[in-house]
Amino acid sequence: MPPNHPLFGMVGVFIGICGAATSAVGYVGIVAAQAAVVVGFGLAVARVGIDAVPDRAFAPMVASVFCLAGAADFLVLATGFIRLPGMVMLSALLPGLATGSEGDLIPYLARRNFGTRHLGAIYGGLFGISTLDIGPSAGR
Repeated sequence: MPPNHPLFGMVGVFIGICGAATSAVGYVGIVAAQAAVVVGFGLAVARVGIDAVPDRAFAPMVASVFCLAGAADFLVLATGFIRLPGMVMLSALLPGLATGSEGDLIPYLARRNFGTRHLGAIYGGLFGISTLDIGPSAGR
């Protein structure tokens, strides 16, 4: 990726945010880089691994499990468990899994529940709603 590519800047900002979050609890910068890698790993695993699961299991239950995994991350961060060595990587993995599964489950559940007649409009609305949470949470 060339240095003038827009994603290059986003990756830098993401690693900077991870660095600020981990240094606030006393970890060094290498832990932030490792946490960024773990988030990416969680995203990749969820995006690839979630495709076959809703066909074999009840899809809303699968969505609930992955959403609760993301919510459990807030519990880890809020209670101070982040100071335990393995919790940094766990708190990086859980949002990666939740975000990665969201990208596959939204279109699957939209098609399954609403049909294909207006799928584009319905999926666009659901995707827009799912991205609204990024703005308020990024400012904190």
